[in-house]
Amino acid sequence: MDHLFVVFPAHCTYKSAVCCIKSLLSKTHHLEDTAVYEINLEMISDMPKLVLSRSEKNSESYDVASHELPLSASAKAYRDSIQKLLGWVSANPTYELRFHINQMENAISFSTAKRQRQPQNVTPMKNRNERLILVDGSNILTTGYYATNSNAMQTVDGRPTNGVYIFVKRLIELLQRSKPSHVAVAWDEGRDTFRKRMYHDYKAQRKATEPQLKEQFSITQDFLTQIGIAQYSNPEIEADDVIGTLARMWEERTKQDCYIISNDKDLYQLVSGQTTQIVRKKNNYESITSDTIIQQHGVRPDQWADVKALLGDSSDNIPGVKGVGDKAAYPLIQNYETLDNLYKVLEELEQTDFKRYKKKLQEHRDTAFLSRDLALIEKYSEELFTPDFNEMKLQVTTNRLIESLELLQFYSIVKGLKQHA
Repeated sequence: MDHLFVVFPAHCTYKSAVCCIKSLLSKTHHLEDTAVYEINLEMISDMPKLVLSRSEKNSESYDVASHELPLSASAKAYRDSIQKLLGWVSANPTYELRFHINQMENAISFSTAKRQRQPQNVTPMKNRNERLILVDGSNILTTGYYATNSNAMQTVDGRPTNGVYIFVKRLIELLQRSKPSHVAVAWDEGRDTFRKRMYHDYKAQRKATEPQLKEQFSITQDFLTQIGIAQYSNPEIEADDVIGTLARMWEERTKQDCYIISNDKDLYQLVSGQTTQIVRKKNNYESITSDTIIQQHGVRPDQWADVKALLGDSSDNIPGVKGVGDKAAYPLIQNYETLDNLYKVLEELEQTDFKRYKKKLQEHRDTAFLSRDLALIEKYSEELFTPDFNEMKLQVTTNRLIESLELLQFYSIVKGLKQHA
């Protein structure tokens, strides 16, 4: 069989390791039920890679420790097993962590084994100059529309373009500044998403899109098509989920930098060692990294949805836990790591400074977990659209860009492009 693989960051957390394993397991549904497969940890430069391949029946084993769990085991069980073995492996560099999948017995075993060969030098899509820009189209266009006068800019045939102008101007600024190799724009497509079906009141307070703004979505999308920028959306999911999926795929396949262009803090949970969010503040751009989020908020990106589970989000009508505000939500997650862990030790809050929140958390337990599910960005949605990194390659020509800008009568941007050239 062909090798399947996922790449994950060096010094990864146990949660990251579990996600990598789960990702590989999701690819094994078509494998032979009676066969045994192994996942070997290999190194590509400084990056570990999990490779799934058919196990050699006569391969020599040097197991010094092992754990076996059913495929249906909880994430905590996986984490505990990986934690013990990773600790042993880190202290014994001549050993590697090995995973065996036995489809017939419906189980996965974790073990350490002495290294038998040199790591394979395989780097998918290796190009140190590659970087991907993911634009939150809905966020940038809507922000630009409401930040300017909708009657201030129109084409000669009466089409409103104030939001389009801001979007296009920022896009060109970012292309010139970041010089990406790949670009994609993600859009929301309607409001009847899986979150709406999960919670009927999700975003229920939002008014219908203004006609002038709705028209500018079409104008912007037509412009991007004309200049050859890839665009993705699906009515089942939101732009955030498209971005989350593309960022995760890019990280796994390339190990290169990814930049998310959006002022939406919901996307903080996607920030990682490879992925940075770029936000616009006044007339400047600010890079939001993992360190930035930790310094400003005291939690890691992977804890962002857990915080929102407690706080809720009035803009999306996510309920959260009534009576728990910023002063409690962030410290609670800082202290107890995750929402799951917090509820496991809820009784212990009586002996802490958080005892006043115990009853509130008990009463709103279901709401808290619902809120986390609503806040959590879906990063495995590729079956709902058709991601193509070749399609995302930036191939915009200056002539085609200028022609499309002139159709929108954005002559000041055209003038700047010609001066820049």
